[in-house]
Amino acid sequence: MMRKIFLFSFPLLLAAGQPQLRADSPEAWAGTYELSPSTTIHIEQNDDGWTWRRAGADPLPMVFDGPTAAEIPDAGIRLRLGGDGDARRLYARRYGETVRFPRPGSGMELPDARNLPALIDAVTPRLMLARDVPGVSVALVRRGEISWLGQYGVTQHDQDEKVGPETVFEAASMSKPFFAYMVLQLVEEGAFDLDTPLVEYFGGPYIDDDHRHEQMTGRMVLSHSGGFPNWRPGGRSGGGPIPVRFDPGTGFTYSGEGFWFIQRSIENMTGQSLAEMSRERLLDPLGMSRSSYVWLDEYDKIASAGHTAGGLIPERNRPIYRSGNSAFSLYTTPEDYAKFLIEMMNRDRSATHSISIDSLRKMLTPITLAEGRSPIERSFDENEGEVHFGLGWRVEKVPSGTRYLHSGSNRAGFRCYSEFNPATGNGIVIMTNSAGGQHVWQELMRHVGEI
Repeated sequence: MMRKIFLFSFPLLLAAGQPQLRADSPEAWAGTYELSPSTTIHIEQNDDGWTWRRAGADPLPMVFDGPTAAEIPDAGIRLRLGGDGDARRLYARRYGETVRFPRPGSGMELPDARNLPALIDAVTPRLMLARDVPGVSVALVRRGEISWLGQYGVTQHDQDEKVGPETVFEAASMSKPFFAYMVLQLVEEGAFDLDTPLVEYFGGPYIDDDHRHEQMTGRMVLSHSGGFPNWRPGGRSGGGPIPVRFDPGTGFTYSGEGFWFIQRSIENMTGQSLAEMSRERLLDPLGMSRSSYVWLDEYDKIASAGHTAGGLIPERNRPIYRSGNSAFSLYTTPEDYAKFLIEMMNRDRSATHSISIDSLRKMLTPITLAEGRSPIERSFDENEGEVHFGLGWRVEKVPSGTRYLHSGSNRAGFRCYSEFNPATGNGIVIMTNSAGGQHVWQELMRHVGEI
């Protein structure tokens, strides 16, 4: 397995004999620079001095340190200017990564998508700078094996600890398909039936206000057609009645509450906690040694902090999950989660933990049309097509074929994405430690195209 870690030190910016550039010269600094296909940076001089402005954002003051160096204190960015007036380059350093901007109007050259490691190396630091994301970690699967790992930035913006292959992130809603796989294991063992009302496993009503919920089955909940909202009023730990938005099985509403319902029903049926069941059934068999649905002591040293959308403020009130929640609490690394994608694509189903090929097909068969949702955009076919949910996985029907994927978004400041292609054995896992990370993985996938 090849491992690639993308870390730069500043290059030598001014060669001997080049003219010194004046920081107060518009010819030296002013211009519009392309940070990514969707993000431009404007460096401008006005009555208040020099400013750095990202398109659509407020301008931030620049503070100069000599003719070729500047800082943007409000964003934690350091700048260097190199080259002459015609071929100048702007270098920005943030979160321990360096980005080189071409001269205004020259465009951005990137490696071909056929060399995904090089493309991800080139694009990711730019997106981190553009979207205020301190840390990113990526795993690629090729032909059923983990082929490459890439890590960028830091685990916390105000510390020097680099993101490494061992850095643990929150998988957020990518916890759901992992749990769904274990439900299918129970189905194959004859211990659980997808079409039996969950209240029969739960031991009674889940709520008192609407008896329609007593019709909810595992199949409905795993495909987000049960009728519960995402979470009860007040959030995951809130109180008050939980509305049932439609007759179970007749519509679509993405629901973490539904996953909590089926989890508690199965825990009641088996007498095992989610953490115990996942360790025994899937984490240990797949060798996912750094993963858990609950916080482990070792995470004190290897877990990343989450950050607000500005990328400079760690989420100080980040919850620590001491009890597991199948909808969002899985702690993992891209490398570990990639092992689960490999299990989803493995044609050899003889292992004791592996579900049958028939059960895999059921997981990936579209069940519920996710009205109002669009496919993840790619550069070549925009976002045309339909979005469905199977049993845990999101299934997108697009002009180029069918995609199997899931994203994740936790309020603790984590955004992540995973996708796999059973026909090729290829997959990708992207994990970030900031609320701005959704823009990072979305734009990365535009560049990546089909995996």
